[in-house]
Amino acid sequence: LVARFAFPLPFTVICELLGVPESDRHALGQGLTGLLVPTSTPEQYAKAKLASDAVVALLEQLVDVKSRSPGDDLVSALIAARDGDERLDNRELLSTTFQLIVAGHDTTASFIGNSVVALFRNPDQLALLRGDPGGLATALGEFLRFDAPGPHATFRYAVEPVAHLSDKCCIALVDVERRAGPLRSIDEQLDGVIPRHRLDRRAAVSGW
Repeated sequence: LVARFAFPLPFTVICELLGVPESDRHALGQGLTGLLVPTSTPEQYAKAKLASDAVVALLEQLVDVKSRSPGDDLVSALIAARDGDERLDNRELLSTTFQLIVAGHDTTASFIGNSVVALFRNPDQLALLRGDPGGLATALGEFLRFDAPGPHATFRYAVEPVAHLSDKCCIALVDVERRAGPLRSIDEQLDGVIPRHRLDRRAAVSGW
């Protein structure tokens, strides 16, 4: 599923938008896959570093080509963009292009894979969705909540215990000293308050 659909679909779309030549896409895809895997050993880090170097080289080549021969694509537009006399330098171009590629394919690929796995592990919800395809929009929101494709974000910490629960907002934070005990998943924190995995969550919880 991932190799034949979940990865190629968003990756092809973002490559088209950025103007990545078809001849470079296979190598770029391999590099990104090797770069984005978790590393826990020096050997794994070394492999990820090689993949990172390959991606940077391909992006440098892309920016160079688009600087000399701009096209109808986002990288060319970034090169041409100006704010008065200011424009993106080469480092900023590379950084922005890299962020666009990763954000444009990795989360979507993970989202598709995670959603299918969630359906297979919850056959009652799979049957529910098959019986009511019109509920897909609500189901997509529930997939994002149940197993987010981007589990990491900017780290923020509560300076004091905070707990707030209403029919429209659910926040569960543990203070920095963890006096409230070990961290629990959002499903564990809301167990008994909100159904654990419901594709018809809007109907199950008032106000959602």
